[in-house]
Amino acid sequence: GREAFDAFLKTFFTSHAFQSMHTEGFIDYLEKNLLEPANLAEPVNLKAWIYSPGLPDNCPAVSSQRFANVEAAIEAWKAGTTSTELNTAEWNSSEWQHFLRNLPQSISLERLTELDQAFGFTQSGNSEILALWFVRAIHGRYEPAKPALEDFLSRVGRRKFLEPIYLAMKESDQLDWA
Repeated sequence: GREAFDAFLKTFFTSHAFQSMHTEGFIDYLEKNLLEPANLAEPVNLKAWIYSPGLPDNCPAVSSQRFANVEAAIEAWKAGTTSTELNTAEWNSSEWQHFLRNLPQSISLERLTELDQAFGFTQSGNSEILALWFVRAIHGRYEPAKPALEDFLSRVGRRKFLEPIYLAMKESDQLDWA
């Protein structure tokens, strides 16, 4: 539980302050001081978490009702609901990012225009949202986004934003946008 884990962390950091620790030493300490006393060594399967690729089978399933609502909005939009009819008033930037990431790659110019008019993506002040929107705009050949895209590319240098944008230009044979 949380209390035992918090106590473990506090004790670990207090007793190992200003010391180096290697993985095997930490595993031994963790097993002796947290997992074994609680009979959790076998169910946790720590070695799978540390040394195996991907997530182990005992990884808890995480779900979010808010993201489920975004996914429902995407499905409604794909089925023909207009952008202005979607219930987005309470969405935060993570929900908007989830929305943009999960839209179909191929979106008609008409639907891109509708999205932009409803939500103002091209004029967003959020670089995370802009970068995702520009990828959609490039694939959809949404010309109204070009001036904002040019401005974005001239002032933002973070690879995490630029790489997907330039890749979208390449994939859609629009390197002239670059």
